[in-house]
Amino acid sequence: MDSKVCTACKEEKTLSTDNFKPVKTKNGFSSQCKSCISKRDKEYRSRPEIKQRSKTYQHKYISLNKDHVSGKNRKWNVDNWTRRLLYSTRHNKRERELRGRKCDVTITEEHIVQLWKLQSGLCYFTKVPMTTEMYKLETVSVDRLDNSVGYIPGNVVLSTKAANLARGIHSVDEFVSFLQKVKNHA
Repeated sequence: MDSKVCTACKEEKTLSTDNFKPVKTKNGFSSQCKSCISKRDKEYRSRPEIKQRSKTYQHKYISLNKDHVSGKNRKWNVDNWTRRLLYSTRHNKRERELRGRKCDVTITEEHIVQLWKLQSGLCYFTKVPMTTEMYKLETVSVDRLDNSVGYIPGNVVLSTKAANLARGIHSVDEFVSFLQKVKNHA
């Protein structure tokens, strides 16, 4: 098998796509090995002026392509709603741990889908149909029945974002009692 010496690290490596990037040269491979190129690129991107230029370009691109970018984000959020819910539970776990509280997250995307089917896509508290679209009162969220326990199977339900926020730190019984009072008053 052919080999080649990297012009950066001076190591002799096997001439293959595992070690060298394919390019349009006489032998078909770059002069530097992949690890040296990666190291060089990482050092380049870590320079403050390059970070700033990249950030400026990104902001400019987003401002010029708001519809496209927000459309892509919206589509991802709708298509990956179970993943988004898991991200939010993990974020909540980190927030709780920063405040010195333990919070386990053992639920999975499959568990969330099972809950959705079990609840027929309805909010656990209000029985209102939930949506996977973002930024709506009916957006699906994960709520813990016992707030002193983590996001574990048997302690989580799906509820609308509005119901989850309204319940806050109150117990399920307190919140259901409050909802009953609202229903009787209306």
